[in-house]
Amino acid sequence: MQTIKDKVMGLKKANGQQTVTNQETADVFCEYFNEVFVKEGSWIDDITKYRTEDLGVEITKVKVKKLLCALKTDKSPGPDGMHPLLFHSTADEVAKPLTLIFNKSYIQGELPHD
Repeated sequence: MQTIKDKVMGLKKANGQQTVTNQETADVFCEYFNEVFVKEGSWIDDITKYRTEDLGVEITKVKVKKLLCALKTDKSPGPDGMHPLLFHSTADEVAKPLTLIFNKSYIQGELPHD
């Protein structure tokens, strides 16, 4: 059988006294974590550092079409509800617009809402 404590008490505060209430204990933890963890910038800032040239990523119509043609057509639709057979059979037509979307998304560092 496992023993579970329902609260943590008796943490030492900055002034040397021990915590008495749950709120004081939570405040001590909050202050500690604010001191020891690094505050990082936005993920967008990180993405903007690494562009196509930096990573050697190149999204082309030929590569997108090749990937569309390599989709397994006997698999179920993905979370978007689109069947792989649709993309496979329309690879010539959708490769260019998808390439534009992928490149724009990569350069801006964000995904389309739809």
